[in-house]
Amino acid sequence: MHILHIVLLVLLLTPTSEALRFAAVGGSSDFFLPVEQGWKDACQRLGVDCTYISPDFNNLGIGTTSADVCESIILQLRKEGLDGLALGNAGCDGNRMAPIVTELENKGIPVVLFDRDFVPANRTAYVGTDNEMMGRTMARLLKQLRPEGGTYVVVASIADRTKGFVEEITRDNGRDDRAHWNEIEDLTITNDLVGSARYVDLMDQYAEKHSPSAFIIMRQTPMRFVNWTQHVDIHRHRDITYIGTDGSDYQLSYLHQKYVDGLIGQLPYEFGASSLQVLYDVVVEKKEVDSIVATNLVTYNLIPLELPDLDVNQNLLNDLKYIGWICFGLIALSVIACITWTYVNRESIVVRASQPIFLIMTAVGVLIMGSTLIPLSFDDEGNSYAISEFKRIGICMSIPWLAFTGFTVTFSALFSKTWRINTLVTMSTHFVRANVENRDVLGPFLALMTCNWIVLLTWTFIDPLKYNREYLPGTDIWNREFASAGSCQSENSVAYLVLLGLLNLFVLAIACFQAFKARNIQTEFSEATYIGLAMFTLVQAYLSGVPIVVVVREIPVAFYLVSTFLIFLLCMAIILFIFLPKVSLQKKYKKMPPQEQQAQMAKKLKKSMNLSSSGITGSSLHGGDHFVGDTPSGSNGSSTIGPQQKAILEDSELFKAKQQVEMSESSINQEEVRSI
Repeated sequence: MHILHIVLLVLLLTPTSEALRFAAVGGSSDFFLPVEQGWKDACQRLGVDCTYISPDFNNLGIGTTSADVCESIILQLRKEGLDGLALGNAGCDGNRMAPIVTELENKGIPVVLFDRDFVPANRTAYVGTDNEMMGRTMARLLKQLRPEGGTYVVVASIADRTKGFVEEITRDNGRDDRAHWNEIEDLTITNDLVGSARYVDLMDQYAEKHSPSAFIIMRQTPMRFVNWTQHVDIHRHRDITYIGTDGSDYQLSYLHQKYVDGLIGQLPYEFGASSLQVLYDVVVEKKEVDSIVATNLVTYNLIPLELPDLDVNQNLLNDLKYIGWICFGLIALSVIACITWTYVNRESIVVRASQPIFLIMTAVGVLIMGSTLIPLSFDDEGNSYAISEFKRIGICMSIPWLAFTGFTVTFSALFSKTWRINTLVTMSTHFVRANVENRDVLGPFLALMTCNWIVLLTWTFIDPLKYNREYLPGTDIWNREFASAGSCQSENSVAYLVLLGLLNLFVLAIACFQAFKARNIQTEFSEATYIGLAMFTLVQAYLSGVPIVVVVREIPVAFYLVSTFLIFLLCMAIILFIFLPKVSLQKKYKKMPPQEQQAQMAKKLKKSMNLSSSGITGSSLHGGDHFVGDTPSGSNGSSTIGPQQKAILEDSELFKAKQQVEMSESSINQEEVRSI
């Protein structure tokens, strides 16, 4: 029985929605009619007792101000009993209302402001338009209607709206490729004239004196007067654009009759409905509410029959394509020069030691890889529809074919050379026959080329890349697409690229391991060092270049430039690392007689063999693969080597052609050496 009494007592003391009373004080203009309707609809939906009061500010008694009326209404509501108040700004003075709002809040009566946040320090929440955003929207509408720019006058300024408008309309004034807007100095009509027909009179004066491109009207007030239409008619020949606020019936009628060019409307219905919802959430639901509850905006404007010319940015390469051609030309000239130098000096000790086949193979691979710049520099000049299907595929698929084929040829030459050096050193330290043929080192080349070509052929026949020009995301102010770009596309291109990338990255890692093993091999020509640097260049291109290309993929011109310079630098780095040291050494050795050349090489052999026989894998090899007998002084051209060195020299087949051998029980004299 006691429990039942407690439950009944709690129910009696708990406020219900029917027992609550909420009130709203609006304005007397037509703008507040939708506010009242939204408030009443929300009251019915939530089932609460509501009151909406529209003060008559147009028929004030002598000595009575609108602020006096607001204050008396609020005091009467408080006296009658109130659980929450929604207060509009029309006619209510912020300074007069501030202490009243504070008193209500201190008594636990939440106050919500709508239309304008005129007492921001005291209220529970503000429901209405983000005025700064409204100003920005007015600026965007003006840019849409007058894309050529011009001058403007702000009428009936509201601080936040004007701030947003000015910031947005002048945002591009520092750019030479955008239209500029400038305010007519010191001619902004201020709030001192609110409610006066003087607005339109001053607008007449400004129009005659300055002929501005636009009047920006921040309040309804100027458009309410009967002489508004007369003002617009008088100045039609000046081609002035009028941007106003709100969307009352009379304003929309003006829009239809071209007495205003655009309106940024608030949604007063939401003011009323949302204000009550906030009060209900605070009082009944005990919820925390946002300090500012912004409502939506709506834009009204007439779409002209003749829209401004659309300048579509097609992201063409134009003259930038010559950068790719020039880079390819430099690569081609460098490759031709290197191949010519190799052929001319093919009998020299430097070239023979480095094996011409690998030098030429490296140069040809670089040329193929550099040829990627030709299709990469393709520019359709905005006429992609004239390109045949075969050409669309050929242009795009040639890029991965050339890139990966060139990489394979170059990589295989570098890898095989390093592997050959390491194999000979390993065999020499274990007394094993060192028989390494050219055909043996071509195996990695054929294996990698086959794997790459299988993927490329599958890609080409099943889902080939195809050149297409598409519009980019985004439209202009008239909802027209204003940018396009040509690119190579296929449904599963990422999958093929990832497969090719992982395949080549895997073998590149193996090659780097081979280069790491050869890091201590000290040869006369330091081939292991330079091959390692070339390998490092390839790895660096993978790890740093590819992510950059991916990042700029959606910026066509940047993508082209980054890709072009990446390919160019990669190709030139390989050429320089492989050929430049040899050209320098060739000049050095060319000045020496053959006997001195042999003597220089022989000095390396003895040290190399001594290190090898002691089990050090970082043995010295002269000229990459050449072992030459030392000729110590006082021995008449003979040198003493052990059975291990002799076996390497005889069985490695690295020294063929002319040799004059004077052998004793423990000596070999070699006069001429030739590499395979």
